[in-house]
Amino acid sequence: MRDPNDPYYKILEIVKKSLESSFRDSFLVGKVTSVNPLTFEVGGMPLSRKDVLISDHLLEGYKRIITLNSEQETLLAAADGLNTGDRVLVLITPDKQTYIVASKLI
Repeated sequence: MRDPNDPYYKILEIVKKSLESSFRDSFLVGKVTSVNPLTFEVGGMPLSRKDVLISDHLLEGYKRIITLNSEQETLLAAADGLNTGDRVLVLITPDKQTYIVASKLI
């Protein structure tokens, strides 16, 4: 147990609270509310496609093409993209101005 009389105790408590807040507020689970137009609900706030950045692999028609020995192969393809009701992981920048839809949660 830390001694509250220790001169570094208060500094450590401030740093600890700051770090807890930073991690707690850095991501949320959101929900796709519509696919056309693409909209999300994140933390009770509606966001449109223009309000967020979206990882390319979540978009309908996404393909990852690789070249091996001069031949192109499709390594990964997303047939359906995001659907209404899908839960997504949303990263939030420290200034809370940029929302990034990073992954679909299943």
